Amino acid sequence: MALALKGVDDPLRYLEMTPTGWAHHTAVKSARLEEKFGIEYGNICPSSLTPVQPLASSRGGTSLLLSAWRDGSIRLQDLRTPSAVDMVYEDNIDPWSDMEALMTYGTERFIGGGMDSPAVKIFDFRWSKGYQHTMALPCSGAEPSPSPPQPFLKRPTTVGDRKQPVETCGKRCDHVRGTYCLWHGLSRDIYYRPNASFFLSKYDMPDSQRRHSGVWALAKGSDVSPNFYIGIAGGVVEAALEPSGEAWSTNTDPHFGFPNWRDPSLVGAGYRSVPVRMNMMETGDGMLVKDNDRAVRLPPLLEAHSFPPVGDVESQKRYRLDPRFNR
Repeated sequence: MALALKGVDDPLRYLEMTPTGWAHHTAVKSARLEEKFGIEYGNICPSSLTPVQPLASSRGGTSLLLSAWRDGSIRLQDLRTPSAVDMVYEDNIDPWSDMEALMTYGTERFIGGGMDSPAVKIFDFRWSKGYQHTMALPCSGAEPSPSPPQPFLKRPTTVGDRKQPVETCGKRCDHVRGTYCLWHGLSRDIYYRPNASFFLSKYDMPDSQRRHSGVWALAKGSDVSPNFYIGIAGGVVEAALEPSGEAWSTNTDPHFGFPNWRDPSLVGAGYRSVPVRMNMMETGDGMLVKDNDRAVRLPPLLEAHSFPPVGDVESQKRYRLDPRFNR
């Protein structure tokens, strides 16, 4: 059993059930990792403790634990290693934002959110990666598409461990020489597959009640579910991990908020649903950098917090995003 405590020097504790009763353990510290990531053992976010199941269909216990801390870091620990931390993640654009809620998708990605802002942050467990799925795709002399609108990372000039110049990448990889084609070389770089943050708009309510809401909780049906749910102040946001187009309402749960999903929905019954818009910002690698001691000033996301109706092309032109962002 993992415990998050307040007011103590070692806030992350473990209880182990033994034949003679409960055994108490404190996570062992590692001077090497403390130096690498600049770790300080301050306060932990009590509601953030999240076990990491290796596979979507896994059941039972696991040795991997994810936890969020008040210094803005998210720490991964493997209980089979003699260390309190094995990897540390952070939103390097807003490094001091607390993650009150965490949710994992196997050992591929995890999602975090906090009450500081209405933002959902997606991290990739697998950086740095030993294997890229693009290795199985055919060689090409074209760049990966679509090109990401990266406001914080520069386009790579070299690829691979040998720092092969991009201009020397041809149409085919040469495995004898250890060189890459342009497609395989660039697609290995995090510039083309970064972590991301999603910023939620103020939901559609009267002006006196309209407000930004922080993230209180995250939940999903399973690792293969196309939707997950974000608990905010005064409501629940349903996030659909699939294209929705104009008919966004057809991809939501038609019975969400009703006591009996078998009965037809009644007019005016259940919770009120409103559209919530979001903006996506690609943020690069999520590994903690100890020298990152301040938040990066963000470009403006929108000209206003209201949104034009779908199909109103002229109004939509007035709500263009900053070109460094991808809506």
